[in-house]
Amino acid sequence: MALVSWRSFPAAAVRAAAAVAAVTIAMARAVLPHAAAAAPTPDPPRTAMFIFAVQLSCTAACFDEVVADYAAAGCTGARLFLSLNMFAAACPVPNYGGDTRAAAGGRGSVRTSRRRAPPAVEAWAPDEVVRVSAPAPVPSPAGEAVASPPAGAVDSWGLDRINQAALPLDGNTSTSGCYPAAGAGVHVFVLDSGINDKHAQLAHLGDRLTATVAPGAPFPNGTDELGHGTHVIGTIAGVDTGVAPGVNVTSIKTQGGAEDGSLIDLVPGIDAVTGWAAASPTTPVLLSLSLGLARPPFGPDMLATAVNRAAASGLLTITSAGNGGGDACGATPGWAAAAINVAASNRTDGLAPSSNRGPCVDVVAPGSNIVSADARSATALVGRTGTSMAAPHVTGVAALVLGEAGGRVTRGGLLDAMTDATAVVAGFPLAWASPGRC
Repeated sequence: MALVSWRSFPAAAVRAAAAVAAVTIAMARAVLPHAAAAAPTPDPPRTAMFIFAVQLSCTAACFDEVVADYAAAGCTGARLFLSLNMFAAACPVPNYGGDTRAAAGGRGSVRTSRRRAPPAVEAWAPDEVVRVSAPAPVPSPAGEAVASPPAGAVDSWGLDRINQAALPLDGNTSTSGCYPAAGAGVHVFVLDSGINDKHAQLAHLGDRLTATVAPGAPFPNGTDELGHGTHVIGTIAGVDTGVAPGVNVTSIKTQGGAEDGSLIDLVPGIDAVTGWAAASPTTPVLLSLSLGLARPPFGPDMLATAVNRAAASGLLTITSAGNGGGDACGATPGWAAAAINVAASNRTDGLAPSSNRGPCVDVVAPGSNIVSADARSATALVGRTGTSMAAPHVTGVAALVLGEAGGRVTRGGLLDAMTDATAVVAGFPLAWASPGRC
């Protein structure tokens, strides 16, 4: 049976129901005259999870004071994201009937509530639902799931497309001539649904592949029940399906078996990567985010805030533009100034119909029926379509560039190294590994 909130009923119906309840209680008291009338006990205030961005100028002592102020106001379970100068807490909200976590339906009246903030708090917003940026798997060229073919035999049209300026495809997927390091020395973090780390496409990574869970996230381990994260990582680093098989990869699970997750699980993942990047200043670090949500129509965007703040550590973030077929500026975190936002193209150099587009797209990459690792098997491959599949192509190309550079580059420097005027698809620069640049 579907659950229906009382807020969905007309006010007259609610008042009528309340009147009936009052009569029923009065009749019960008349029948039981000797029953002691118990004093009504008020329900404890319901809480909802909020995320707070503290001013970057706020010192450690200042930060502690802010958190203490909210604790004194009834907020509990504070989770500190110190590398981002952000934190989350469950705070009481009058007349709130939802769940604490957004992914469990906990939005409700939180969006319209108002809360006074200390001067050091720059912005705050309720938890939001985060979705991976790709639909369910689509049949690959050889079927829903196909046996892993020999090396070099994968139908990886995406790999073929990213090493040439224009069509037709020439059947060559190699980038080793100009990028012999294949991304070696680069560390890629993927925040997604986890990984099947036993898949044959990832076996060559060995101890260069690690799997974990975002700090505080409600998952027992980093296993991928959804299949999305495994496919993304296969496109970045798979031995046959990957753009940059020489990279180091850390999978951080922020999404469960459903396509919906919570912002309060994603932000701590970004915080953890930011801290790692700050502590490893000589290592080129990439963050791959093939997920997102609608940009808030009003108020602060805490996901974009996290991505922008993470950039101060030298972290470069690659995002999927979203699959609404509309304006990419309406999706977060892709519109964030620090992100490199990726739209999806198809085999004929058209923009994938579902791909978002517009001025908030930085580059385009193959994203239609991309064959990569299938988490349901240790060997099978599967095709998926979406900007989620385009973004890891760009993450891979970025890793190739950084692997040859041997160090970090700026966002602008990376875009310059991945694009030029000769490679344009559907009006956007193609992120490509040009074999002529060496």
